[in-house]
Amino acid sequence: MLHIIKIGLIAGALAAALAVGACGGGDTQRAGGEPAGTTKVLKLANANHATDELQLFIDQVEKISNGRLRIEPINEWRMGETEYEKGLIQDVEAGDADLGWVGSRALASVGVKSFEPLHAPFVIDSYELQDQVLKDDGNRMLADLEGIGLAGITVLPGPLQYLQLDQEVDGPAGIAGLRIGYYDSQLHKAALGALGAQPTAIPSGGSIDDLNGVAAQTAAIQGNHYVDTAKYTVADTPLWPRPFVVFAHNETWTSLPKADRDLIMQAAEQARTGMLVALLESEQTSIETICKAGARMVNLGDDGRARMQQALEPLLAKLQEDPATRDAMARIESLRAGGSP
Repeated sequence: MLHIIKIGLIAGALAAALAVGACGGGDTQRAGGEPAGTTKVLKLANANHATDELQLFIDQVEKISNGRLRIEPINEWRMGETEYEKGLIQDVEAGDADLGWVGSRALASVGVKSFEPLHAPFVIDSYELQDQVLKDDGNRMLADLEGIGLAGITVLPGPLQYLQLDQEVDGPAGIAGLRIGYYDSQLHKAALGALGAQPTAIPSGGSIDDLNGVAAQTAAIQGNHYVDTAKYTVADTPLWPRPFVVFAHNETWTSLPKADRDLIMQAAEQARTGMLVALLESEQTSIETICKAGARMVNLGDDGRARMQQALEPLLAKLQEDPATRDAMARIESLRAGGSP
């Protein structure tokens, strides 16, 4: 049976994190088209089949601008490539799209390391903590995009990702030697390797038929039918979140009137709480669906989680010592402990 804590919202802010227990034993045209009428259309490079929770931000831009500004997603950008997010970033920098988004994990592939604490293994393990961290550190991290010729717009909350495996495990010993798919992140490759796995890069929506599992959010596990290959979800040990980092081609962004830039950033803030609620609802729905499809929730328990953490200590120590990431790591640890950043 699935057990999920009910979510409470107080004054529009997330007040409780999700806890997972056990269940039983398209438009592909590139940027450059002229907007119709008085509407300014900004093309958004999106690597996925759909915009998912980010659609709330897209809708909010059109709503509060009264239709004067519109973001048009270009879906399946670089579909089928394993380094699709790195390529997407470079494409926006080159002006092939006005805007783009990637998971925070991808920024290190183009030399921006400051986002790494957001998706470090077992550091941010709830939506509540993710929300707190993004509010505290998001803008600091976005400033570093200037160094690669991009304008940072916002960092919005994304889904937690889990191990989905073809066998039940109780810690690193069970993971050793397993071929596990991951998406476009050297940090995640290193983390899976530290757990003893054989990390294998896969494209967005890529097959895991020849693998033992994947590190992915529950919506991807459901939508890509990963349960058909790997039915065990390590449910009590979220790996990391996948925050949405939204950015713009620098010349496109600076050419917009300040009022329009402010409006887009305001829309992002107004969409934040709705995205959190949508993420929680999506995760609950996906878990219920994959359970009906035969998934089984595995709980490592305190002992198993401790052994996983121990295996990752050297990797986390590097982030705690690196000048590009140590301050953010310290602030996150303070928030985890219930203190102020």
